[in-house]
Amino acid sequence: MSESTQQTYIEQATAKLQTLTGTPIHAFRGPRVKTSATTLKLLAEYGYLADSSVCSQRLDLISSNLINPGWIFSPRRPYHPHPNNPFKQGDTSLWEIPVSAAVIPSSPRLCGFWACQR
Repeated sequence: MSESTQQTYIEQATAKLQTLTGTPIHAFRGPRVKTSATTLKLLAEYGYLADSSVCSQRLDLISSNLINPGWIFSPRRPYHPHPNNPFKQGDTSLWEIPVSAAVIPSSPRLCGFWACQR
């Protein structure tokens, strides 16, 4: 998605959520758990403190970023991403909180455990 399109979506979503909740929005999780350096830059500009859109070091091919496989080597613990690569440690002000450090997918439904939850 282009930077201008991302900016429009983030701006609109942030405004709607802030109106609904009456409080500032500080955390973000990208659709289908995808992110980019551009997304993180925009989030920081809009006052976000944390993103949780990196599936660090796990075998989840459904929600992981298959176009940019950098997530495979991303840190498992919270980190400040690099300004040019959301999957590497750096010095941006935003925190990246990885979705899961487990080796299996985060969704039990993908593993067939959905019946156990009923």
